[in-house]
Amino acid sequence: MHDEHDQCECGCGCEHEEGPIFIDTITDTGEELTFELLEIFDFEEKLYARLAPCDEDADDDEDLLMECEVVGDEYTFHAIEDDALFERIVAYLDAQLAEEEAEEDGGCGCGGCGCGRE
Repeated sequence: MHDEHDQCECGCGCEHEEGPIFIDTITDTGEELTFELLEIFDFEEKLYARLAPCDEDADDDEDLLMECEVVGDEYTFHAIEDDALFERIVAYLDAQLAEEEAEEDGGCGCGGCGCGRE
């Protein structure tokens, strides 16, 4: 976002204070929506973003996954049109979450593979 600054915790390159990053978007129909940027991650050599809707009526468990394109200091978000790609991304994120939970619990996270660690 601000490429003249050193790295910060969020990885955007600026030195803003820690806290939520909100993104205002305009849909194809002209509706303005606000999302909280939860993370930007690399998958299959492209950047993707996980966003949470800020709408009061939105389901709390309903994150939005979008392709993220960076041009200079501008971020553009695109819908993921390929259903198979979308499913691979969801599986990747689910595996990441399971691994993080397993580390917190001290287990291997395998879900009962017989390795003796649970």
